[in-house]
Amino acid sequence: MPHKHMAGNEITIPKDKITGNIVVTVTADGIRTYAFVIAAEDAAKGTLSGTSAVVTEVGEKPDLTDVGVTVNSGYTFEGWKLDGDDTVYSNSDIESETVEETTDNRIYTAVFSLTDLETTYDSTLVSDISGLENGSAHIGTDIVITPNDNLAIISVTHTIGDGEAQTVTANSDGTYTISGSLLTDDVKITVNPVTDKNGDAVYFEFIERDSYFGEGVYAGEARKIALLTTGEIDGSYTIDGSGDFYYSDRYGAYVIWVDADETAATLNTKLGYNEQGTPTEITYDGDINKTGTVTAGDAGIINDILKSRYNGTLSDEQLFMLDTDDLSTGGGSEKSVYSSDVVWILEESVK
Repeated sequence: MPHKHMAGNEITIPKDKITGNIVVTVTADGIRTYAFVIAAEDAAKGTLSGTSAVVTEVGEKPDLTDVGVTVNSGYTFEGWKLDGDDTVYSNSDIESETVEETTDNRIYTAVFSLTDLETTYDSTLVSDISGLENGSAHIGTDIVITPNDNLAIISVTHTIGDGEAQTVTANSDGTYTISGSLLTDDVKITVNPVTDKNGDAVYFEFIERDSYFGEGVYAGEARKIALLTTGEIDGSYTIDGSGDFYYSDRYGAYVIWVDADETAATLNTKLGYNEQGTPTEITYDGDINKTGTVTAGDAGIINDILKSRYNGTLSDEQLFMLDTDDLSTGGGSEKSVYSSDVVWILEESVK
């Protein structure tokens, strides 16, 4: 067995092996001292338990019963190494050798490895995940989750071992990072998406201004529509800074006006859900100005918008109400303001 020679009967453990020097002095002849240490750079991985030195007489085998290592979470103790020797020895390996000479005391340094932590997540909701090696997480390495493009997300959580689920804060680019310092046990990652009435994941859709009003038609509206096509379900959704979603039975979706530069990634950082909430439902009755009666004046609002001459101010709800007609009534294309909406209102006003 390879070994490290030491001078005389004194063995000195240098600072690069531990946080300070340990000196074991042997005064008797015909013995060998075995010293066990944890290198300073491995101090976070484990600590010695029991004795750190074993004295064995020539002709005897060392007894390592009282030599042990307490291993910290996220690491595995592999055994011991001698300086200059890549072999990793177990306690039983060391105990199997009979001491035959007395001039070579030995220093064994603990060897640790990273524990492979089982990592589970729903791959149908995640387009990429980094920080795993062969599917396993390791302490000290961040996990970065990239959800599917445009997936509408209520929250992302991680659960370490048998602990409680913890919310992961979204990054500005729409990814989610779990700090490697937290990874001390198996990891469960849960992406909680918005779901439709069938329980399926929902993705953000967007209607650009020029698609809704027509290109260049309503220059005063520098926003776009975000949709969550869920069908009507219990509860309501909100976007911090933009307010509450409306519900459109015309689109079968929750809808809201947002800034033109918003994306699914930025909206997910601000998306909220209130299980007890009740959204305002958009009424497509043609009463755009909310007088209680459908008149030609309502049609005139749409007509002026389409001719780029409307100077009034409409609420977000009223902007949605402009799309009074749809394919189901034989009119213009859905999710847009069209001349057929004007015709529909005029027809309603004379009924």
